[in-house]
Amino acid sequence: MAESGFKVTVLGAINEARLKSKLPVAAAIDADSDSLVKLHYLNDVVSELSDFANWQEQYREAIVSISTSVRDYAVSGSIVVQGIHEVAYSERNSALMRVGFEDMRSLQRGNNLGAPNQWSLKGVTSEGNPIVTLDRWPTSNDGGYLNIGYYAKPVVYTTADASATIPFPGRLVVQGMLVKTILDESDGEPTQRYLTNLKLYEDLKDEAHNRFNGDTGGTTYFV
Repeated sequence: MAESGFKVTVLGAINEARLKSKLPVAAAIDADSDSLVKLHYLNDVVSELSDFANWQEQYREAIVSISTSVRDYAVSGSIVVQGIHEVAYSERNSALMRVGFEDMRSLQRGNNLGAPNQWSLKGVTSEGNPIVTLDRWPTSNDGGYLNIGYYAKPVVYTTADASATIPFPGRLVVQGMLVKTILDESDGEPTQRYLTNLKLYEDLKDEAHNRFNGDTGGTTYFV
């Protein structure tokens, strides 16, 4: 498996899945119809894993400058946000408190001025990223910036991404691709081979997520 054995490249994952299906290694993603199908399986698996939970592998932070008389902010650029973890204001030690949208609408109707104390989600940008809205109108005296901690959604891989490294553990990704291959080979029939490999995939998924996100050494999680 390409990379360190823990992480895998796009072409590495495709070839690992091909070998498990008793097919030869492909020199490129578009080498034949099977390698192209495996690329679609790969994107499906990566999307499923991203939707399964918030992964530390996808945690990011964005710095957004505060502007006078502006209450709505968002993470800009080519990154697609999966979910927002926390919003902090540079002039405060503690993070801003998150409130529900209805409570935020009530707070904003007061038209209070000054540094923000609370935040909520309010719609999305044209790129599909969530908009963070604040409880107060910042003034010229309220400088600084927002530190937005968020989880990024993985990109959709194409034939040009052979050497790109997939953020999730290689064994997990390949097992997910194998499960989809087996189901396709049986025309959607959940055979015993499919169910056996599906269970292994689900176990690997829980173990991989628990590695950074659930295993703190002091708490037992039943999955």
